[in-house]
Amino acid sequence: MPVIRIDWSDDFDRIEQKLDAVLTALGTVLDMEVAQMADLSAIQQEVTDNADTTQAAITLLQGLAQMVRDNATDQTALNALADQLDSQSQALADAVVANTPAAAPAPGEAPTP
Repeated sequence: MPVIRIDWSDDFDRIEQKLDAVLTALGTVLDMEVAQMADLSAIQQEVTDNADTTQAAITLLQGLAQMVRDNATDQTALNALADQLDSQSQALADAVVANTPAAAPAPGEAPTP
């Protein structure tokens, strides 16, 4: 019986090329996943920072309210508290403005520089 030789080298080359393409795509997906996890961690930190800042503002306002109650009969003390409140309110407003991104333009509207 004659021996039939089959040359599989072309088939193996095609399979190897396909496997290389799959491995490259998998590497890209893994890189994207790592980048997304880094983005998620940054967002989680921002949420924590915002919560801390909000709580600090609440504590500040509650403390000022109590100081007003404690000094209700002392006009000089009340004026000083009002000045302090104005100063701290402006600092808070400046911080909010400084950390608020510009609003996105409406669809069809040109962005403002």
